[in-house]
Amino acid sequence: MAPEFTTPLEDVHTTDGGKAQFQVAVSGQPKPEITWYKDNSQVEVGEEFQITVEDNVSSLTIPDVYPEDAGEYKVVAKNDVGTITSTAVLFVESKYL
Repeated sequence: MAPEFTTPLEDVHTTDGGKAQFQVAVSGQPKPEITWYKDNSQVEVGEEFQITVEDNVSSLTIPDVYPEDAGEYKVVAKNDVGTITSTAVLFVESKYL
């Protein structure tokens, strides 16, 4: 069964220094492999980005958002049967406005 998003990505609005979280739910058999991208560069897990996968839900969390974190985020779900993509935008507003 090809991957399918049961919950696609949605745009996120946050402030500089705030927290942001993108989340998708995906189905498919065999279980799809999930990869996250920011502006077409693969996201590396570390202090800046945290990726979790629980059951069929994958989350990308940015615990401390900076203005340069703004941009397009993409998640790709891929298995032997197919590949799907969902994109969303992170908007970061200055907390001093």
